[in-house]
Formats: sequence, C-alpha cells, structure tokens
Amino acid sequence: MNTDIDAAHPSQYPDWLADVPADRLESMLTLNIIALTKMCHMVLPGMAERKRGSIVNISSVSGTAPMGLLTAYSASKAYVDFFSEGLNQEYAPKGIDVQSVIPFFVATAMAKQRPSFTVPTPKAYVKAAVNTMGYAVRTEAFWVHRVMAYVLTLLPRGFLLGKLFDMHKDIRRRAIRKKERKAAEAAKDQ
Repeated sequence: MNTDIDAAHPSQYPDWLADVPADRLESMLTLNIIALTKMCHMVLPGMAERKRGSIVNISSVSGTAPMGLLTAYSASKAYVDFFSEGLNQEYAPKGIDVQSVIPFFVATAMAKQRPSFTVPTPKAYVKAAVNTMGYAVRTEAFWVHRVMAYVLTLLPRGFLLGKLFDMHKDIRRRAIRKKERKAAEAAKDQ
C-alpha cells in the first residue's frame, strides 16, 4: 500500500470516486468506519461496567455536507458523526460521554496548512477540544471553527455545495498539473 500520505484520505488530492485507488479507498473506509466501530464495541463493555468513560471520535467538516471529489471520505466522516451521536444517546444514561469532534483545517502535514487565525496548531486545537469534553456531544471545538460552521449554515445549500465542488475541482487540477511537472522533470533527469 502507498503510505506517502495519510491512509484516511482517499488520494493525494480530491478525485473522482472511480479514480481513487481501491487500496486507498479500502484503507480509508476501514479506518473511518470499521476500526472506529470495532474500537467502540471493544471499550464500551468495560466503561458500562464502571458506569463512566469518554469516547472522542474525530469527524471532519467534510462530513457535514456531501463533498464531490471527496465523496467516500465525506460520507465516512458523516458516519463518524452520526455513529457518535447515536452512541451517545445509548450510553450517556450509563455515564459514558461520546463526542464527535468536527475540525475544519488544522495545521498538520496532511492538511498542508500553516497556522493562522482560522487554522490552529494541533496543540491549540486539542486544548480547545479537551475543554468541550462533557459539555458538547458534537463540537467543532476551536472557537473560530464554530463561527465558521455557523456562517456556513446561513448559506443556501446548493450554493455552498457548488462552491465546494468548484474548489475541489481546482485543487485536483492544480495537483495533477504539479504531478505532471514532477514526472516531466524526472523523465528529463533520466
């Protein structure tokens, strides 16, 4: 399996579902759906016996609306969010908090983003997320992300989905162009 990027991401850039490598697709679905579900299934009996515990599952803003060219990734993150909310309904009365954390961009190697006002460092994001434990079943955690999520709810859905799809097409186009340039440079060097 190609390990040059995070296995949870369907490819190195947004892509048509039919063009996402099968192993990448399987890894992403296994991580975001199967492994998450099995891990919760494994830890819940002990937590239920002790009548306390916390489970924090990481969804994504990509799971809050269908994201063309990130279709399977988006759907798998929606699963994380729905699964977490349902699990919380089941187990909150038994003293177990289940939380879905829904980050926007965080300055990580996978996101290829630098820290900024809207893009926190991992440390700042985790601190904000920890502060929501026990208070929010579903949270963007970082205050700027909460504001951004609210603003997105004010936009007409069709407009928002169209803009996101256009953004993903542009990211894909630029990534393919970069990949082609690197391949041409490598061919010259041989």
